[in-house]
Amino acid sequence: QDTEEVYMNYLVIDLEMCRVKKLYRKTYKYASEIIQIGAVLLDEGFNRIATMCEYVNPEYGVLDNFIESMTGIKNRDIKQAPKLTEALEHLSDWLGDREYKVYAWSDSDRTQILREIKAKNIESAKIDDFMKADRWIDYQDVFKKRFDLDRCYSLEDALESAEIEPEGRFHDGLDDAVNTGALIKKLELNPEYEIAKYALPESDEHLSCTIGDLFEGLQLKFGESASTMKWCTLFFHTGMRISEFCGLTLKDFDVENRTVDIDHQLQRTSDMRYIIETTKTDAGTRVLPITEN
Repeated sequence: QDTEEVYMNYLVIDLEMCRVKKLYRKTYKYASEIIQIGAVLLDEGFNRIATMCEYVNPEYGVLDNFIESMTGIKNRDIKQAPKLTEALEHLSDWLGDREYKVYAWSDSDRTQILREIKAKNIESAKIDDFMKADRWIDYQDVFKKRFDLDRCYSLEDALESAEIEPEGRFHDGLDDAVNTGALIKKLELNPEYEIAKYALPESDEHLSCTIGDLFEGLQLKFGESASTMKWCTLFFHTGMRISEFCGLTLKDFDVENRTVDIDHQLQRTSDMRYIIETTKTDAGTRVLPITEN
């Protein structure tokens, strides 16, 4: 008896999130919450066969101007949208009985879903099956290892290095999923493809310095500018990244509890524009303590 051949499909997923205010973090301890699921289904040849965009009504998060501007998502999109459980079960039903793997750009999307499942006490056999660890592939990590890179590329930088013209806008869940799918198709069907790599010209000039040297220079330059020195002290003592430091606003500081929220960063795009975007790694979104001084 002939057996029917089973073909593997590939689901490319991208999430967008809103921020959760501090007053809700006793109940929900995470800084962000899912508001959009973008999904693209690819066949065994990595051809796009279907797309889905599902908005999600957050239970704790707020769609502020920053997130609205970055993602293009409006309150009207999420106000009557389903909660996360219904949205994920709808995604599972949409996939049907296909055999599939899930691709995402970094492991932060799977981590975010798992966090919300735990925080919201979600119990669903469909969702458990969808979230199996052996289904999920972190294609940002695949990309880094394949080309022996010394850092993780953003999706925008990866598309540029692979000479792919992006569709739509960045930070739209569906558009990001579509673009990730295009990148996966090109690389998986062309195993010998090499991306363009750029290196700094060699130089004999010694550019390194100690933190003490840097502080000394700052003191000489800024003199009695106590405000400037306090910002520099904050930067060095918290160990935050330069992009995170440059993205700080006053509302990120909780003076009463002496903490600073790190949930976004300032980034420079490949065409030399500066944008504010959310952190994309597990360790990126965090609350840092600050001393009285």
